[in-house]
Amino acid sequence: MAERLVKFSDPTNTMIEPGTPYARVVVERHSELPTGHRVSLDCLPSELKGIDDVEIDLVLLAIYEDGRDPRKVAMQREDFDALARGEDDMPTLIANGMQQVQPEPERARARSRAERVDYGSLEHAGRPHRGVTTDAEKETVRANLDAVNERLAREGHRRIDLADPEHVERYGLAALAEERSRTS
Repeated sequence: MAERLVKFSDPTNTMIEPGTPYARVVVERHSELPTGHRVSLDCLPSELKGIDDVEIDLVLLAIYEDGRDPRKVAMQREDFDALARGEDDMPTLIANGMQQVQPEPERARARSRAERVDYGSLEHAGRPHRGVTTDAEKETVRANLDAVNERLAREGHRRIDLADPEHVERYGLAALAEERSRTS
């Protein structure tokens, strides 16, 4: 007996036949998404018609206020330009300001310590990441494996599998894997 994996379009729930080209849309910013999270949606290319034709002139801003964390804002250019009420219009202010602020090199934009994710916390432990798995993260995963796996599944991440040698090694789960194999 053979198994067949079938994909469905996330927006329309239409079956995507095997071999049919499909698209993946990654939502990087949405008011329903927590900061730093992304969502991947599968869809048929025909469902994307109209997206290329949308022309909204957006301005992306980072706002730094005293005593507050920086926040990112997107607004239509027309609304942004209307903020200039002095002698100069917004294009003039931008042209004059370009000499003052040089763009940061892409690598120099490392997250500040306040923005870094604490993978040692129960809220983030076990999430796939590129960094080193700290002792704090390993301990959190070992002590709360079922809760961590439940959260990972809820968030759409892979679960930590005690049968996967890479997971067992990464999180120091050898004793727990052996204990659970004896009790099952």
